[in-house]
Amino acid sequence: MKNDYHARSIFLGFMMVALAMTTMARATSGQDDDPIGDLGTEAIALLDATGSQAANEELERGRKEYIETGCYQCHGYQGHGGSAGPRLAPAPLRLVAFSRLVRKPLNVMPAYSTTVLSDDQMAVIHKYLESIPQPPEASSLPQLSWD
Repeated sequence: MKNDYHARSIFLGFMMVALAMTTMARATSGQDDDPIGDLGTEAIALLDATGSQAANEELERGRKEYIETGCYQCHGYQGHGGSAGPRLAPAPLRLVAFSRLVRKPLNVMPAYSTTVLSDDQMAVIHKYLESIPQPPEASSLPQLSWD
């Protein structure tokens, strides 16, 4: 059972890297107008093939909450940061620290009280951000090679 879990985890990791590399290849070849915006949806679709139905539904709910709350406007659709907000994913802060910063931000970000964003909504957004994979190393992308 433990070996099966490890095998699935390794497989999923390889698939996520392949997915990210394919997405980046489409972006550099001009085949996709918004390649990064699709990555979260594609990652959730990949999890559909390997994860549980309930976990996938929660990730999809987190992605929708992230967008509907407007987080993407400053932090980008994948939480990779933007001109107005820092990077949130991959590897977001722990939920306690994340919640504290959302409720009482340190700088220009507006505070999100529990009447605007419930603790449950924040938890599913955090789960979604945790699900976003690390991008591949730039050196592993032939499109970025100077050779």
